[in-house]
Amino acid sequence: MRDTLKVELVTQYLNDLEQFVKDLPAHVNRRAVIPTWEFFVQGHITLEKMTKTLHIQDNAALGETALDLAFLRNYPHHFSTKAFTRHEKMRAIRCKSKCHGKRLLSKLISKFDQEAKYSNMLLHILRKGFEGPFLKSEEIIEPLLRKIMMQAGSWCQSEHLAPYSLLVGPAMSGKTRALHELSNHVCVVYICLRPPTSSGHPPRSALAPTMLPPGMTTSALEKHYNKFLTATFQVVADFFRAQNETISDEKTKLKNWFAYNFSNDLKFEESNQFSRDVLKKMETCSPLKYGQENEQLQKALADMQSQAGFVLLAIDEAHALLSSPNAYLEHATSFFPSFRRSLRETLSDGVFTILTGASSLMLFNTTPDPYKSNPEIKWYPDAQLPLWLSGHKLLDPINQLGTFDAMVSAITQPGTWTDLVSADRLVSYGSPFFAACFRDAIACHQERNLILWTLTELALSKLLGANSDTVIRQERCSGLQAFLTAPQALALLGPTIQPQLSGALHLSGEMILSHAAHCKYVKPDSNLIVGNYPSQFFLASAANTFRQSHEPVIVECIKKLTEILRLGLDSKQVAREIASKIILLRAMHEAVPYSHSLDLGPDISEEHRINLLKNGMVFWNHFNEIHYTPDSEDLLKFLHRGMAAQCASSKQSSFDHLFTIYLKPENSDRLDEEHVTFCGISVKDQITEADLKIRNHEWTDTHSGIRISNKNPYLVLLMSLTTKAPSDHLQRLPKPAGQRRASQTLSPTYLSSIVASRIMSLEEVCPY
Repeated sequence: MRDTLKVELVTQYLNDLEQFVKDLPAHVNRRAVIPTWEFFVQGHITLEKMTKTLHIQDNAALGETALDLAFLRNYPHHFSTKAFTRHEKMRAIRCKSKCHGKRLLSKLISKFDQEAKYSNMLLHILRKGFEGPFLKSEEIIEPLLRKIMMQAGSWCQSEHLAPYSLLVGPAMSGKTRALHELSNHVCVVYICLRPPTSSGHPPRSALAPTMLPPGMTTSALEKHYNKFLTATFQVVADFFRAQNETISDEKTKLKNWFAYNFSNDLKFEESNQFSRDVLKKMETCSPLKYGQENEQLQKALADMQSQAGFVLLAIDEAHALLSSPNAYLEHATSFFPSFRRSLRETLSDGVFTILTGASSLMLFNTTPDPYKSNPEIKWYPDAQLPLWLSGHKLLDPINQLGTFDAMVSAITQPGTWTDLVSADRLVSYGSPFFAACFRDAIACHQERNLILWTLTELALSKLLGANSDTVIRQERCSGLQAFLTAPQALALLGPTIQPQLSGALHLSGEMILSHAAHCKYVKPDSNLIVGNYPSQFFLASAANTFRQSHEPVIVECIKKLTEILRLGLDSKQVAREIASKIILLRAMHEAVPYSHSLDLGPDISEEHRINLLKNGMVFWNHFNEIHYTPDSEDLLKFLHRGMAAQCASSKQSSFDHLFTIYLKPENSDRLDEEHVTFCGISVKDQITEADLKIRNHEWTDTHSGIRISNKNPYLVLLMSLTTKAPSDHLQRLPKPAGQRRASQTLSPTYLSSIVASRIMSLEEVCPY
């Protein structure tokens, strides 16, 4: 068997190599082909050098063929492994020996196996999570249902485009689980349009191909959607008609409906009884004349409402509706306008549609007006263009789901330093998804470190979005810059430094819908959406690790952020705030591995200096803006969440940023407010020697109003953004101040030259 396989591989190699040589351009020097090929196969020259020599640098397909052939020649036993990237294959080919190459490939295969193992573990935990109890249902589901009912009641055909709304929120915020939980209160028809290539949970519904039929014209698609909605309404009516004949309890009927429509154990596009019944109804529907489709739809809708009451049509992974049935056409229309047009014909407040997993393009009515030349035209039955009704509005998206921090309880507050840094506590903050996965994986006796690694990798993939695998792999080589997009750059900075940007409408929408940002406020009619990244341990950990692992990552992030600020409406103050946060972030990253004692100035006693350097601990993962001056109690609460404060200038004149410092005694693990102090950072474009003298008294705990124990030292950092900070320290304060103030100056020049250069460009931004 093994000999047969060897013969097959040798034959494949020779045949493919012969074809490769035939496909080379006619003008290539044939005498150069064999030596060039041998140099390439032996790893003496790069793929780029080989393709240039053989004049195929513009033929990507032929270049890939060459790489595959060289890999087959060197490592035939690994040729069938499809997971290797072109960069990984080239690394193996260029290893100094076959032994080294085999070791490299074996390590990569072990990593692939580990990723596959924990991907399966995660999928198992996800399914288990969907079956577990829904926490705080009264606080989350009932307000959500009231909002949906209010939206349905406010729908008016003369004012709104269609009776639907978007449930807006980041990945893993519990949107899908909330839709499932709503089925305990109303009839929910759930359909998941997850892409065919996705292995996520819940899986792609059996009705997804029916909702996304290929090759249809717009007019045919509208008839198809009318037929689909009619069949769906008829199936719902038939189900509840049968239930009403034998069952009086509404909860029991809804439970039976859930079993009929939802199935957690289904595989990809696997049908259940509901989907089979809908497809059967569609097959048996007789062709109708124009106008009769709408009449039949209204009849089915009325029947469904009389039998089932209020019905919610829930479309998950709805961004698929923005794909086109005719993708090969240059100006192809997506599925969404036709689907929306069919929804518009459901003239009743007894049915409403919720879209989750939507695209930022669905948040705002930015469809071009095809009827602008004739405003009297409202609708053409056979129009090949999207619906546009001048003056019609979208219903407001629903963005307050209420699941954030759902796993936090009184016991989450740490009593000791060990509790403070415990992963068991930290996972409780933010999205309940991470805490639930961590809890269930521990219950399944999975190894703790591997659980944390798996969830951190998952968090990184959610931050990076759709092409996360490409970016993560490219991060290991020099080609990252070509793959990192502006939203990805912001997502890698967001969980830590919280850049608040205005004037970036669709970018903000994309951050929320595709890159794990949370929606603070959205108003489609005003074209306004505001998002942020509240405190979440796994998101911050994933972003920090990825940025820190490779300097080009942070360089490209700063570059993309600078480009966004130039195009935005933000003031120079915003650029300065962001630049200062990045400097602090990088300073900490670069200082931690090389920590050593510092000269903390003349205004701190030796006792306080030793206490600060020996016992001072900083625990943080993100900035958050505050509009008050904190005291030691507030600073301790900041510590609990790993929060550093960005101070509103109107409320704090001494410092721009504050970090909690905890003076942890060697003989005590218990957290005590008495041991809380702070690091205050003052940021200026330029700090001069004169500033150190004139403003000396402002940079103190008393002038700032920050009340801490008068036994504790504190640290002042003076940051100069545009020039190297003065080497002198702050001058000594009068003796009553107690020699408790340590001080240092900081500027971008402390960082690597390329990072410092990018930060200087960011700070100098003047929006157009």
